[in-house]
Amino acid sequence: MSMDGLFAERPVRDVPRTALTVFAHPDDAEISCFGLLSKLRREGWRIVMVIATRGENGADVTSWDRLTEARRAAESIGAELVYGDFSDGHVQARAI
Repeated sequence: MSMDGLFAERPVRDVPRTALTVFAHPDDAEISCFGLLSKLRREGWRIVMVIATRGENGADVTSWDRLTEARRAAESIGAELVYGDFSDGHVQARAI
């Protein structure tokens, strides 16, 4: 089943559609929506996965490299990976 019918018409210029995910931790995107991201990528979408933190509070960082796993997962579907350097649990919301 194609996802095209669920979204608005494509812009006039021929630019691939982009799916952007923003998650706090490495592996959050893979757990929550990786099947959809993979499907969209196969249909020609550009996939950008943003990870805000290193995820060090949920793992023994000496034995589990969550960022490397996230990088490999993104590569496996041809997604772009962008990650911040915030400490896990210390991202503050600020009013603009």
